Parts: sequence; structure tokens; C-alpha cells
Amino acid sequence: MRKKQVTQILTVCSAAAVLMTGCGGSASTGNTGSNTKSASSVTGSVSGNAAEGEKTTLNFYYWDEGQKEGMDAMIALFEEEHSDITVESTIVPWSEYWTKLQTSIPNGTGPDVFWMNLYIQPYIEAGLIYDMTDDIKNDGVDLSVFPESVLQVYQTDGHTYGIPKDYDGISVFYNKEIFDEKNVDYPKEGWTWDDFEKSAKALTDDSHYGYAANPSAEIGYRSFMLSNGGAFTNKDYTEPLYNSAEDVEALQFLHDMMYVSKCSPTASDMIEMDPGDMFIGGQVGMISDGSWSLSKYADALGDQMGIMEMPGKVNNNTPTAGLALSISAKSSNTKAAMKFVEFAATKEAQDATVSAAIPANAESAGAWLAHYAEYPDAHYLIDSINESVSNPMYANGKTQEGEQIMSDAINNIWLDEHADIQSAMDKVVSDLKAVINEK
Repeated sequence: MRKKQVTQILTVCSAAAVLMTGCGGSASTGNTGSNTKSASSVTGSVSGNAAEGEKTTLNFYYWDEGQKEGMDAMIALFEEEHSDITVESTIVPWSEYWTKLQTSIPNGTGPDVFWMNLYIQPYIEAGLIYDMTDDIKNDGVDLSVFPESVLQVYQTDGHTYGIPKDYDGISVFYNKEIFDEKNVDYPKEGWTWDDFEKSAKALTDDSHYGYAANPSAEIGYRSFMLSNGGAFTNKDYTEPLYNSAEDVEALQFLHDMMYVSKCSPTASDMIEMDPGDMFIGGQVGMISDGSWSLSKYADALGDQMGIMEMPGKVNNNTPTAGLALSISAKSSNTKAAMKFVEFAATKEAQDATVSAAIPANAESAGAWLAHYAEYPDAHYLIDSINESVSNPMYANGKTQEGEQIMSDAINNIWLDEHADIQSAMDKVVSDLKAVINEK
């Protein structure tokens, strides 16, 4: 059975290379410092048990160059407290990351510790992720400080296979200068779809659009599905629900902003120029985006950048994703690896990483807000976790394949001015069921 599951993991390498889930979806490598190796220079190896008096070396993989400063700081703090353990980190670009894990972990040449996300399930089913449940209990790790919508991704049948390090907050970023120019009131807490659409229309003229209806999932249509009372799947991830009236209405709402009210650039426009670049360049007045983009927009717009919660309709639910640190079941250093993973979950460690992501540990929220004190409305990004829903997973380890099916369908809908969204979503659900039930 596990041989088949490992083979299944390998068959989705190509899908993993093109999909992005949450913060730091892509990264480049370069000069990564003295204790960080570039991916091209490392074949990966799980260290053996250190002899008495010798240091244990842990190999640690992650994919985001943008988080190097935080990861280095966290490692330095850990090594200060654990002089008998050295952590060697390797930045593996997103385009190579999953292939590297999928080929190295099964044969025991992979990392001891590594970043993990929604793609975890087939690794668990194949017996490749260390079950840290007993360690967490015996060491008194308090999991209640982590958002349930993030933690649940790494738990199966009462067992825990990863401890969260960060999560995504989703909000609307807006350009105050454009609002002032058009004499439009800034967004207010509690605003609705109607308020949002009214503002987008009022901001639109020959110089700029009101909003960029990004086809990207987490920062685009998923929030509108959820706030309309929709859902992605049933509770056990076996039944996709994208053809529900609520989900289809949400997609139609965004589609109409492009092709009916024309207060958003079209999909073709957004292929030619990234929506985030449009926002920075003053070509759109509003954009929905994640916490990982805060620094970029703050640098570009300064005090003209505003942040507001996503508009609501039935509720204010938003999607979220969160990364965790997991341990290879093939590691011969699980005791040392567990010390590192548990330390990475502490307030001390997560305070050191606030420049790149919202820490998953609720006790570090204040440190993140202090880092962005110049932008007091940044709290909306943290607050979004309170009504968040995990990004979708699909049963039988089919999350990567399922994400690709949905991504392809949305791209086709966005490009087609006359798209029949209900029919398209009926087909998506049919295709997803076939993949989920595939043996």
C-alpha cells in the first residue's frame, strides 16, 4: 500500500511545480549565507546519530528566499540554546521543492525538518511524516495558541504531523490617493458586497479601474465564495461543492466586474500585467491580497496605502493557509529534530520571523503588529483568521491534482466574456469527483 502511495506522490510533481498555496509561494536562490546552502549544491542527507560529545546536524529545507532573514534569526536563537545541535538550512525554490521532497524522503536522503503545507496528506498516508503526537503531549506543547483552521491541516485521526509557523491573512488593500481624487469614502468596517461594488464603480475612469478581480484562488474568488455562505468541499473532503448556487454567484459577481460593470481589468489585461503591479502603479484603486504583500505595498504607497477587511455578504469568512514544520519519518535524528520544531513554535522563535509572515503562535501577534506599527489597519490581516476557513483539501491525497483542475477552470472562465459559469462548475465538480475516487 505505501509503495503505491509513494508512487502517487511522485505522479503529482508537475502539478506541485506550478501551484502556489499561501505565503512565499515562490522564491529564488542565490548567495544564501554561511549556514544556508543553495539547492543546487545539496543532494540532501539525513544525518546519523551523533556520537557522544559530537554535535548533531539537522538538515532543514524551506522554499522562500524572502524568509531567509527570519529563518536565520530563528536558527541562531535555537543554536544558542542547544549548543549540541547545528541546523543547516537549504533554500529549495518552489519550482523544485516538491520534486526534491518526493524523491529524497522515501529513500532516506532528504531533510530532517522541512516546511509543509496543504499537500501533506499523501506524505502522511505513505508513512513519510513523523508522528509527533506523543512528543507534543510529553513535552507539554500548547497547541491551543495556533489557529484551528491552520492546525487542522496537519492533524489526522487525532495525530499531529506538523506544528504551524505562520498563516495568511487576507484583506483589501486600497490606494487612498485614488479614493481622494474621486471623492469616494474610504472602506469602513462591516462593508458589504454592495458597498464594495459601489466603490469600485465610482473609482473607475479612463485612468484606473476600481478593483482587480484577480483569478488567484486564495486572494480572489475564495473569499467571495465563503462570504456568500458557500463552501469548497464537505467536511471529509470527499465531495466538492463548487457548483452550489452560492459559489457560482460569487464567481459571477467577480466576472461581471470585468465584463458588465467593467470596474475591473479583464483577465487578458491581468495576464499582460500582474494585478499587484497594477495596484502599485495606480491603475487600480483596490486589490484583495495577503499579508505577505504588506511590505511590498507599504514600500510602494507609503501612507497612501489603506487596509480593510474583505467585504461581507452572509458572513465575513476568508480562506487561509499556514505553513508548518514537519519531520521526516526517515530521519535518524527525530529527537533533535523535535527540539527544533518545538522551539520554532515558541513565541521567542516566531517573534524573530515577523518581518516575513504573520506568526501562527497567537502570543506573537503583538510583535507582528509592532513591526507594522506605521500601518495600524494591518490588524485586519490578523483579525481575518478569526473567521477563516482552510484552503481546500481533497480526499485520498488528491489536493494538488484538485487544485490544478480548479485553477484551469477559473482561468478559462475569466478569459471568456460569455462564460456559462454554472456549466463550468458542474464540470469541475464532476472532474474532481473522478480524481478523488480514482484508485
